[in-house]
Amino acid sequence: MKLFGERVRYTLWALMRTLYYFYADAAGIALRSIYAQKMRAFLTLIGIIIGVSSVVVVGASISGFNDYIVSTVSRILGVNHFHDESIRSPGRVVPMRTGIGL
Repeated sequence: MKLFGERVRYTLWALMRTLYYFYADAAGIALRSIYAQKMRAFLTLIGIIIGVSSVVVVGASISGFNDYIVSTVSRILGVNHFHDESIRSPGRVVPMRTGIGL
């Protein structure tokens, strides 16, 4: 019992060959473009490296600053006194009173 006929097998082979040549041609064009415009490729590479490294540095700084603040507040107030809670109203908005003019 044949699962694929000869025609289907040839069609799949032709499709795979077409896709291979398509991507091989695209890679060849890309490499020729990079070699033709070396300065532009170099500047693009430098821009990508600087952009990614700046995102990593900012993320690490925010994480470190958060740890520093939590440890400082915990040391000053104690571990048991540090509590973060959000205040929400179930249905209507209630203005908070500040104590000024009461």
